Amino acid sequence: MASKSSAFDEDWRRDDLPFPSNKEEFKDFQSFDNALKGAQTADKDILSANINRAARIATSMRTETGIKHVVRRLCLVSKDASLFRETAVFTIDSILRHATRRKDK
Repeated sequence: MASKSSAFDEDWRRDDLPFPSNKEEFKDFQSFDNALKGAQTADKDILSANINRAARIATSMRTETGIKHVVRRLCLVSKDASLFRETAVFTIDSILRHATRRKDK
């Protein structure tokens, strides 16, 4: 995992991250970010577990700010040269798979 990454700096204004509307949403933001940070590894099992966790959290967010947070954070990760940028693509794929499964139920 990268030691210090601008994609995970908590500069809400600079990164144009939406501000959570309540404590529960803030906890979801933190959980999603922590899962995405945890996915910054070459270990396939850890990578898969954290991407799956991030996707589950993302699909559980129902507010516009929650969705904007997920999209913005994934954009930041995909542009950060100090991170495994592929995790953004893997996470998006996993989010789509979770959403499809949820829709089919």
